[in-house]
Amino acid sequence: MERLRVADQQSETDVADASVLVLDAMYHLWEAWAHVLGTRDLSKQNLAVALDPAGRTAAALMAVRGRLTHELVEPRESLGFGTQPFGTSPFGVGGWYWRSLGERAGDRSGMRERLNWYENEVAGREVIESTVLAYGWFAAQPGFAAS
Repeated sequence: MERLRVADQQSETDVADASVLVLDAMYHLWEAWAHVLGTRDLSKQNLAVALDPAGRTAAALMAVRGRLTHELVEPRESLGFGTQPFGTSPFGVGGWYWRSLGERAGDRSGMRERLNWYENEVAGREVIESTVLAYGWFAAQPGFAAS
């Protein structure tokens, strides 16, 4: 997480590289959490996080992380992050933000609910904001000490 917090917002790769590392770490935390929850069933996992905005954000980012892994796309160009010219994003905030998946948000992966959460609650927000929220959710889970 620290690498993402200190990543150079002006760099073409620092934020993307740090985000991928954090998403990978969060994926392992998600797998451990699912084990503690006692289910690999996505709908049961989704039900467990549905009432918590941070939990929904974590689930949404896990869906994006899965797409990055399984579709072998370059996040800074094809999925996940947008790099509007710094200081001129359509949301009035400079830097890196999560962009909409648009047509790619289809249900080919069986994660429609998580991708809907992504589109409604993550897309358009700064990368650090949503990532910190999701990471904090892991730290709040019993038996976890994410830092």
